[in-house]
Amino acid sequence: MSNSQSKLYSYTDSGAFTSEISFQKCLEKVHNVAKNTDKLLEHRLFQKEHITSPRALHKVADEISGKYKHLVILGMGGAILNPQLLANLGRPGHSTRITYCDHIDSRTINHLALTLDLEHTAFLVISKSGKTVETIALLSTWYSYMQKQFITDLAQRFYIITQGNGSAIAEMGKQIQAVLLPHDEISGRYASFTNITILPGLIAGQDMELFCRGGMRVLEELLDSPEDSYALQGAATMLYILKHRQNQHVCIPYKLSLKPFVEWQAQVVAESLGKDGDGITPLKAFGPLDQHSQLQLYLDGPKDKFFTIINTMDSSANTTLPMKLGPLAGHSIHELCDAECQAMLLVLKDEDLPHRYLSLTHDNEEGLGALIMHTMLETALCGLSLGIDPFNQPAVERIKRHILRELHIA
Repeated sequence: MSNSQSKLYSYTDSGAFTSEISFQKCLEKVHNVAKNTDKLLEHRLFQKEHITSPRALHKVADEISGKYKHLVILGMGGAILNPQLLANLGRPGHSTRITYCDHIDSRTINHLALTLDLEHTAFLVISKSGKTVETIALLSTWYSYMQKQFITDLAQRFYIITQGNGSAIAEMGKQIQAVLLPHDEISGRYASFTNITILPGLIAGQDMELFCRGGMRVLEELLDSPEDSYALQGAATMLYILKHRQNQHVCIPYKLSLKPFVEWQAQVVAESLGKDGDGITPLKAFGPLDQHSQLQLYLDGPKDKFFTIINTMDSSANTTLPMKLGPLAGHSIHELCDAECQAMLLVLKDEDLPHRYLSLTHDNEEGLGALIMHTMLETALCGLSLGIDPFNQPAVERIKRHILRELHIA
């Protein structure tokens, strides 16, 4: 099944299952959910207003990039995975370098501290709840370290995005007189078009207006014309693979710029759909790298996997291989990568393995924004069609309680 209306990306399901009656029933079920607009709009993700205007954040972004050469972002889960989404698009020559710190390994933190020019470093702390214990620890550790290095004007160097009024992180922010910014009501992993992503993107010199435009087009297509929506098709596909127990999902992009996307979508799929004894296990792979490590399993192992192949039509960064060296002379890196991707699609078809293909028209902020919104919408629609809440993660609270008990904290 494919649809050619959207110009930002194309979407094609492998024909092996789309003609089955059970798939058509999944499509009908998701369509019924999408048609109930009033019910849909109860969820923040489907409200257009959740897409934050980058213009509202330019002042803060300019303040940070104008004063500091280095920004360290502290957070866990969606608080880091969302800001990282645009990290590999690259804007050469931009002055502020961004480092992401989502680990509590003391050796790695010490090494990072030694590599930073602390006089020219600021910190952005992100936690929706304001209670994330690892983020609390990172904020406390880095603030204490900066104090020990006799860095002045610390209040101006810490920016905190949180929703939790009265939470530990909000109170710590007030105590150190940090700059406090509100986190949107939306679930953290779905906050791709809010300040937690847009602010770092602006600081890195990305075109965040273009990014938001890509996301808005996909959202509007679902709301205005669900029968033409790729996201709706994708949700039906996810629902089908769940019901047919091919619930290991292998996502394989053929562009390195999409590596952070694969990390992020793994959280979105796992936390949103892993409930009530069911779910989809996200498996991360990268083409053509993992053709040399995992392909044997995919083709000759258990037939319990579904594949999403992602590439781009954009050849603007085309690099020609040396014309006089080897059998590939006369071809470009782009041609080789595209051939690898097409070969993967052919071998999946030959082996009758269920798969789909997404191709971005451009390898830029707009294309990425469209892909991200597509992923959020198809995942949420799949969850709602299953009768579960795709926006919470109740089981995660269990380990949080044990962590506090281990530290003898009430």
